[in-house]
This record gives sequence, C-alpha cells and structure tokens, in this order.
Amino acid sequence: MQRTTALSALLLALTTGCCALQLVLPPGPVNGTVGGSVRLNTAVNPPTPLLTVTWRNGPSDAAPLVITSAPGGSTYGDGYKGRVSVDRSTGALQITQLTLGDTGTYGVNIITNAGATLTGQVELRVYKLITSVTVLPAGGEMTVVGGNLTLQCQADAPVESRQWSRVGQPLPPHATLSTDNSTLSLTLLSPSDTGDYECRATNPVGTGTGTYSLTVYWEAPATPYGSLSGGVIAGIVIGLVSMALMGGAVCFLLRREGSARSPPNETGEKNSQSAMYENSRALSAALTYENLPAPHTGPGKAAVQSRPEEADTTYTGLQFQDCSTYSTLDRR
Repeated sequence: MQRTTALSALLLALTTGCCALQLVLPPGPVNGTVGGSVRLNTAVNPPTPLLTVTWRNGPSDAAPLVITSAPGGSTYGDGYKGRVSVDRSTGALQITQLTLGDTGTYGVNIITNAGATLTGQVELRVYKLITSVTVLPAGGEMTVVGGNLTLQCQADAPVESRQWSRVGQPLPPHATLSTDNSTLSLTLLSPSDTGDYECRATNPVGTGTGTYSLTVYWEAPATPYGSLSGGVIAGIVIGLVSMALMGGAVCFLLRREGSARSPPNETGEKNSQSAMYENSRALSAALTYENLPAPHTGPGKAAVQSRPEEADTTYTGLQFQDCSTYSTLDRR
C-alpha cells in the first residue's frame, strides 16, 4: 500500500512538471526607433486559450497601465490608446509611434481560461536614429608641419560606439583616441598625415558616418589679403562701412537743414523753384539790349541790312548793363 502511494505521488509530480504552463519572453532588451514600432513577443507553452492579458509600464502591479485585453474589450492607460494592441493568441504587445518616453521595463500578467496565472517582464529601449555625423577640428588648430590637430566626432543622436579610420590607408602610428573614441588627436603633423579621416558612429538602431579632409601644409597658407589676420581684415571692413554710413548721415542732415530754411511759396510749400531766386532783380528786355545800335531806318527808306563782315560788330557791345544783377543771388 505504501509503495502504491509513493509511486502515485511520483507520477503526479512528473506529470505536473511536464505539463506546467510556461511564459516565454524575449531575452531583451528590445530596441526601437523614435517614430517607429516594436513588438514585445510572448508565447505560452504549451499554447492555451487566454482570458485576460495585462501589460504595465513597470514590473509591479502598481506600475502605470498600458493595456488590459479581455474578451469584452480593452482598457488603455493614459497616452496609449491608439498606439498599442495585444495579440489575443499569444499575449504579445505591439507599440507604435514610439517616443523616448516609452523606454523602460514592461511587465505582463496573463490569466488563462483554466485560471492559471503567468507573469514576466521585458526591457524596451527606444533610440533616436542617427541621421548626421560631423567631424570637425577642435580649437581651430593650424594644420602645418609640426603642429597638432584634434578631430571631434559628433552625431545628432545618442551614440554607443565610434570607430575611426583613414580612407584607403591605416591611421598614422602617432594618432591617439580618447577613452570614448569621441576624439582623435594627431601630434607633430607631417605631410604624410594628409588624407580623409572617417568617423563611424553607431547606436542599436542605426549608423552614421562623417569625414574630414586633412591637408598638412609646410607653412600657414596666405590669406587673400597677404599676412593680415581675419580679425584685422574684419576691422578694416567694419571701419569702411562705418565711415560710409556717417558720410551718408551728414549729407542727409545738410539737405534737410537747407530744406527747412527755404521760405514757403504761395501754396505753403517750400523749395519752390521761384523761391530760390526771389532776391534776383528782374531785367526788362529793353534794358537787356539797350546798348544795341539803332537800325538805320527813316521815312521812305528801307532798313539797311548789315554786310556779313559787319555782323560781328553789331553785337560786339551786347552785355548786361549791371553785372551786379545776380551778385546777390543766394539760397535762403
């Protein structure tokens, strides 16, 4: 009798262990891209009908609700409606329109139709896609023989790793990298260091590459203005522009002052053409030509026409009687 009881208990234990339900989750972390979608896969082994599936943004039951899926419908947490859904056959969670705020640990609680409860958790990491990588010198060092140069590799998204190389040939033996590989330094530059230096930046959702073309000169290249530095050239340009502006301002003020001094005309407007010459004395036609010789006419006689050689002497005396007529002409 005791042997039968012990054997029955052993068989029950083996049967229970063999047929116990298991919830299979991805090892994680699961990576997603901002704006993209991700699927947190689950599997119940062996497959069995599910009653309810609840996902939370956290490992505990007190964590914020993401979604609860039941035969009668679904309940959503704040900010998740329209972005999440549950696969009723496996319990997997689908998240769309990912944001950086979706990063975290997600816990799942599954109740089967038979009343069994299965729990688990998986980590989700959301990254911004790398779209631009730039390689620039730090500090504006002059790339001349014997000089030093430090190149910085920067990306428009978080980077987990960087890798430096020189296109078509290995890095110079005197090149050194920072601890996080964000900078590459070259000391005692030589012409053999000339080339294209490339930085490859990577995160779990993408890779970007930036390039810097290095040319090592024997001496500093001359500027278009000789040996003048950029600061001196900028100062000269600013000075010339300032002088031009001051000159224009002075001319404007002088013209404005002259306009203000001109008296109004009959209509009340200033700067009239007639007002400019109001102090000039009028000349009569008779006075203007009063020194012309009188024509030889008389009763019964026709006017004597001057001979061609006399034409010049006819108007020789033509002049203004009073040269001071316009001597007082000025602008008021």
